[in-house]
Amino acid sequence: MIDQPVIQPTVSTDPPVPAGYSPPYLFQYPQRGLQLAGLAVFVLTALAIGYLTWLLHGSPAEVVVSFDLTGLITVIVTILLTVAAHELLHGVVLRLMDYRVQFGFNWRLPGVYAAAFGQFMERNHNLWTTLAPLVVINLLALPLLILPIASVISLAFIVLLINTSGAVGDVYLAYRLLHMPRQTLLYDVSPERMLVFEPKDHCA
Repeated sequence: MIDQPVIQPTVSTDPPVPAGYSPPYLFQYPQRGLQLAGLAVFVLTALAIGYLTWLLHGSPAEVVVSFDLTGLITVIVTILLTVAAHELLHGVVLRLMDYRVQFGFNWRLPGVYAAAFGQFMERNHNLWTTLAPLVVINLLALPLLILPIASVISLAFIVLLINTSGAVGDVYLAYRLLHMPRQTLLYDVSPERMLVFEPKDHCA
């Protein structure tokens, strides 16, 4: 298990410690490392998609991006819709597990979010929520690469590129969650403040 500094609740929005749990620690993302990882995943995903379409069609990937106004608008809209779908799926999974969901944009991160603020979340619920967009969107977009239509391949390329590289933080969170005890509870106070409550008695 990854060691973290223990903190005591210090503000009124922090919840009381549940019975049988230790005082929480603050979950923190390594922002610089994730930015570099996101860039690396962006490049590797582009190369992987190009290679995959070459295998499927026997020629280099026909990912054509027009530099006219229509092409630019298409790219921008596709990126925005991909990001929106990504966060919407986070929210849908949360709602399916009966959490209250809030959507928003955080200028400090910066980024959009879907979160269940002010509620204790089970570790596994958080795990399913964080991985859902990466799995679902990529599974829907990958088959589109089979179609011998350059415009469809281009759109699928953009979706896969944005969704995969944009899920680096989700994958990091999933990795950390898997190293926490199953009974761990997580509590989102704000987009920048997530508390982790681990049970007092657990096996490492």
